[in-house]
Amino acid sequence: EMIVGAHSAKIAYEGLGMLTLCAESCICARNRFIKATAQTAFCQIYENLFDAFRGEISARENLLEGMYWAYISFVNSHDFSWESSCYRLCYFFRSFDIDGLSLLAVSGVQIIKSLYQKEEEALQELAQKLKIISRPELSGILLVEKIRQLRARMSVPSCIKNIGVEEERFLLLADELGEEDKRMFFDCYYSDYFNCRFEEQVFYGS
Repeated sequence: EMIVGAHSAKIAYEGLGMLTLCAESCICARNRFIKATAQTAFCQIYENLFDAFRGEISARENLLEGMYWAYISFVNSHDFSWESSCYRLCYFFRSFDIDGLSLLAVSGVQIIKSLYQKEEEALQELAQKLKIISRPELSGILLVEKIRQLRARMSVPSCIKNIGVEEERFLLLADELGEEDKRMFFDCYYSDYFNCRFEEQVFYGS
């Protein structure tokens, strides 16, 4: 039913959400097999998501397979759920009645940037597997930008604020967050627009 009849918006949100889980598993998995599975799933989701969004049956089949392996890699990447940034984000927003994959879809770019801030080589490795660009030192930045563009092409909002989460209540609850989570959650809520404009200038200027 999902392959043939799923609405494109469902494909977009769930695909981007699972792509975000993959990205976390790629750097958090301690087992080499799980890490390799996560990388393969990331590439499979990324390469098939937009065509699946447009309704191509073979792309939807490949996407669902990638999403299955994304889930397998994610649940095997952490000994405890609270170790996961994605889990903590979804747990924090649980009282707002927003689907977890939707949260990860709209804030996936911000989460990936936060996770890979100290793991640039791992992000570059992912980009190289996708043949994003021949220059490794720029490939990670470009991969993030391409995910941002993919999100926009599928009309998925760029931040949690834009899916109806009340700002005043968010700010009240955010007072209880630790500094690391607070920074990432604020980026996810408001979008990293200003930071990404700076990165684009650095990338295209170089």
